[in-house]
Amino acid sequence: MRVAYYEIYEAKFGQWALKGRFPPKEEAIARQRAEKNWTESRTHTMMLQESIPEDGDELDVSIIYRSPEIRTAFKPPDSGGSMAGSFVTVAINGVIIGAIGAVIGAIALSGSPARFFLSFLIFIMLSAGAMMVLFRMMVPVELMMWRNKSPEAKRKTIEALSILDDAEPAKPPVVQSGPLRPRRQRQGAFSHPKSDVVVADSLQAQGFGDLNEDQQAMSGQLQELIAQQVLVLQSFATACMTALGPRAGTLQAFERYGLNLYLAGAAQELAWREKLTGQTTAALLTNVLTQQGTSQEAAKAFCERLESAANRPRFKAVVDAGRAAMRAVLDGQPIEIEIAVESVLNGWSNPHGNNAGASQRMAVLLTDLVGSTDATRRLGNSGAQRLLRAHNAIIREALKNNRGQEVKHTGDGILCTFQSPTDAGRAAIAIQQDALAYVRDNPDLPLAIRLGIEYGEGMKDETGEYFGPAFTAIEGTCDAAGTGDIAVSPAVKDQTQGSELEYTDLTPSPTAKSFVPGLFKLLWQPKPVYKAPPLEYRHIGTSDTPAAEAE
Repeated sequence: MRVAYYEIYEAKFGQWALKGRFPPKEEAIARQRAEKNWTESRTHTMMLQESIPEDGDELDVSIIYRSPEIRTAFKPPDSGGSMAGSFVTVAINGVIIGAIGAVIGAIALSGSPARFFLSFLIFIMLSAGAMMVLFRMMVPVELMMWRNKSPEAKRKTIEALSILDDAEPAKPPVVQSGPLRPRRQRQGAFSHPKSDVVVADSLQAQGFGDLNEDQQAMSGQLQELIAQQVLVLQSFATACMTALGPRAGTLQAFERYGLNLYLAGAAQELAWREKLTGQTTAALLTNVLTQQGTSQEAAKAFCERLESAANRPRFKAVVDAGRAAMRAVLDGQPIEIEIAVESVLNGWSNPHGNNAGASQRMAVLLTDLVGSTDATRRLGNSGAQRLLRAHNAIIREALKNNRGQEVKHTGDGILCTFQSPTDAGRAAIAIQQDALAYVRDNPDLPLAIRLGIEYGEGMKDETGEYFGPAFTAIEGTCDAAGTGDIAVSPAVKDQTQGSELEYTDLTPSPTAKSFVPGLFKLLWQPKPVYKAPPLEYRHIGTSDTPAAEAE
């Protein structure tokens, strides 16, 4: 059998619709779109693979992806005469438009001997043109793609779309006394371990106590399935540590972060095979990370930030390598050396290879615009953009005045570097002072910023991506700061001793995303109040800032 193409079907208004067709080489793109439909818009989605026979076999249509929690049977594509109804609507509207044009033409050509002929010509031309436009507008492309399928392909596709659309959720395979084999035959050292069945109480003891009510009410078979996946992922992690040998006990912080990314990729592949939800996948990964020595809080924070981290090319390469390694394990294939954990960690720690440049110590500052999602909902796109422009102007003005360098914009924050942690601290104070002054002059725009500062080793690879311990820890440091706070690492505090910067212990804040023990808070005071026109983002850092006189 040869794969012809992949198709994406979405369930809307009680009916499946063909929303996209992808060639074999774009399988990853199709899979990503199918998963994104469910995770972002909660649209029930199926991804099907259509294979063409090469030796006289029948055409094959199989399910590649199915969104979870499908409870209602949906109608097949093009059911209920939707195509015929569209044609009738197009024809009627086209005739009406042509008739109106003909009447107007006849009135305009009154007195002309050829007015009846010209009016008829106008009717024909307007009707045809209107039908073509309306057909393109009213008959969706996906419906045309469906109509072009062969009768056999349609029949088998409808069977595939209907096979799992039951009133009850799909049941997982019954686990026998031997190892569980969910989708493909597994062989070799990484097969599912033979162990006692782990039931709900054991799952909660292993870190699955935060599951929602639906997941807690799962059948015993599904609980057993998840328990088996925990064992598979733990077995994979143990094999990785064994492959690293003595190096496993001496991993530095940024190397361990790379290992966590590798295990995250393995968990994602396992979850994709078993059709697990995102929450269950995070629980699986949290469990194995804690088994490897990561604290429970750090493991949960890692899972929460995984999606944003995986968008960075260098981070995504490690995650993809973990997925490929787990894929090989589940298929009973040897892991290629390029995706083996030791090779991946070597590339993560030293992306330049033998020509690596020397690292240097630097201060790293990360800003986070608090409540950006809520601001978009309350203020609309224009108000949210005005808020973001104010944030960007304030940050860049502080960088210009304190010898800072902008590395990249994260969407709701900016990552910056400084040669001196003192400069980073001064810039952070200036940012918070200007943000407070902006809110005072623009009470309708709730500009709130949290900041984090780290100091340590860092370097840049050939793609311009920064890496190193300071860059690995900066996101957690920033997340530990509350609204209007500046969180710093102990290294920053030690390096700025003797300067004018003052610190206090960082305590948990209700507005912080997480809490990291041992951090400090950089203290700052608001600027004096001035009598001046309201400050706008376009005035920040410009020579035409309104003159101010102190009260």
